[in-house]
Amino acid sequence: MFAILQLSPVRRLPDGVIDCIQNHSGLTDFVWDPFNPNRLACALENGFIKFWVIPDEPVKLVSLVPIKEMQASYEKIVAIKFHPFASDVIAVACIGGTISIWDCLNTECRWKVLAHVGGILSMAWCFDGTKIVSVGRDQSLKVWLPRERTDCVIEHPGIIESVRSARAIFVCNGKFIILVHFQNKFTIKTPTR
Repeated sequence: MFAILQLSPVRRLPDGVIDCIQNHSGLTDFVWDPFNPNRLACALENGFIKFWVIPDEPVKLVSLVPIKEMQASYEKIVAIKFHPFASDVIAVACIGGTISIWDCLNTECRWKVLAHVGGILSMAWCFDGTKIVSVGRDQSLKVWLPRERTDCVIEHPGIIESVRSARAIFVCNGKFIILVHFQNKFTIKTPTR
């Protein structure tokens, strides 16, 4: 389930059941479309991604139906991220360790790679959409150039001590990667070859 709460008017939430979007499978991640502020993508445990359009005017969320359903995997999806500059392109990370890039309009997988052994913890696009950074349960950080190749261009094995809550993102226009993990530490890496 996915609840969306209006911020105005300010009031107490009503008692009882909160109006929500029902995906009928466990929600693992969600992301708003950067090209359509009303479109929401929900990643599910059953490997599907459901796309919803949330209207600006108040509506009963439970009455909404997804505008599209896409089976991106037969495994649980861990993370989804829309491409920052290409409309209807989404990256999908799965629990089995794969990262794939999908054309949402045609429901076609355009690129797929086994990124990590044992699963993926985090995935993020670079600001210009040319690179993807991923952190896996194999305690490694990898950088990918999906438009050019299927092997990683940068790999840092054993970069984290614990796989709990590890996250990596590109910062400073893609010049650096910040890696945060459970030991209350963060690491700044330069994504150079």
